[in-house]
Amino acid sequence: KNDGNINIVSMFFSIEKDFIYAVYMNGNIGKFNVSDLSQALFTILTNNTNLILKGKSIPNSNVFATVSNDNKMRTWRIEQNSGIKQLNTFESHGDYVLSLDFSNDNRLAFTGSKDQTIKIWSIDNGELITTINLKSNSIFDISHSKIGNKFVTCSGDGYILA
Repeated sequence: KNDGNINIVSMFFSIEKDFIYAVYMNGNIGKFNVSDLSQALFTILTNNTNLILKGKSIPNSNVFATVSNDNKMRTWRIEQNSGIKQLNTFESHGDYVLSLDFSNDNRLAFTGSKDQTIKIWSIDNGELITTINLKSNSIFDISHSKIGNKFVTCSGDGYILA
């Protein structure tokens, strides 16, 4: 249900699985009770003035990440007092960041961008580990395999790369 915010781009469960967080394109985060999705319990303002294009939680933690049209990924922690705290900002892409995923051990983040690159980051310290130049088209989605050390991407030119 629309709680006054519009354009939900991502949703994820709380670590306890009793709440759902909705990431809105306008940068707000809504918290919903799983037993009643009709209205947000509250909305958290991130003070982010950029368009959020995707959000994803790190499994089994209170940390999630967002990517946006300012070419950055940000990590956030859900606080006990129902607020959130920004942890890190990851900067290196040359255009909108459209997709993200995490490694099996939750220590690496993978981001895909309109700049035709995939970046691999350390979640712990925010360091850029490597850049993969695909020279194809915008990277619309990226998914890390839960088995092994591989990921797949899809891009605007219609190709799926593994």
